[in-house]
Amino acid sequence: REVESGISEGIYNQYLFDTDDGLIKCAFGGATDKEAGMLMEVDRVYSVEFAGKVKITGGRTVNKFHIERIMEEVVAIPDEKEGE
Repeated sequence: REVESGISEGIYNQYLFDTDDGLIKCAFGGATDKEAGMLMEVDRVYSVEFAGKVKITGGRTVNKFHIERIMEEVVAIPDEKEGE
């Protein structure tokens, strides 16, 4: 969902992730939204891995991520205990 920032007066995306620890809300930031956020689709499954910070001009840094779409069929792994 798009959110308007009260600090930078820009618009960025918020993402809701279903993790092993429960639901978390996350924002990657405007720079990542310009690249990955435009490609990600609602109700699709993605693997997101933080890849560290990269220095850019002016002493600032940006966060880098590895984002990969996962086939939904692969995610539905049966519980090993179901067959017992």
